[in-house]
Amino acid sequence: MLRMRRAVDWEGIEKSLASYYDAWTGRPSFAPALLVRMLVLEYYADLSDRDVEEQAGYNLLYRAFLGLGMDDRVPDSTTLVRFRDRIGEEGIRKVFAEVNRQLEAAGLVGSDRPVLDGVRMWAKVARRSWVGLMQRGREKVYEALGRVEPDRADAPWGYKSESLA
Repeated sequence: MLRMRRAVDWEGIEKSLASYYDAWTGRPSFAPALLVRMLVLEYYADLSDRDVEEQAGYNLLYRAFLGLGMDDRVPDSTTLVRFRDRIGEEGIRKVFAEVNRQLEAAGLVGSDRPVLDGVRMWAKVARRSWVGLMQRGREKVYEALGRVEPDRADAPWGYKSESLA
């Protein structure tokens, strides 16, 4: 992700979006390149506007990619919606085409590079308890008995011998 940050000419992206902003009126806005990086992050990490806003608040890798310091304010989801509305679908398409072109030139994306997930990590997984293992073992025994003596396999805890009855 940090290689993506270094590979793209974000100042060039900023200049290409300057026509959408008036520097003399209104409150100071977030840098357009920051908002583009947030949109790239949304796409890269499959996040919604709200998710990228939340995660940019505490995820240090995301903050570094966005170029935010520890005390910098994160643009909210409404800002992202307004940014997309401001530059329009065609503007977004052009910006993403340029970002993708630069990433491809740097060898970071391309159709010939398969993406593999090779991350090893501890995770909470559903494991059978010893009780579950015992129950499964009992089921297997019943199944085996059913193959050996099919007429007596349905007896829950045992059966009386016909000779004793």
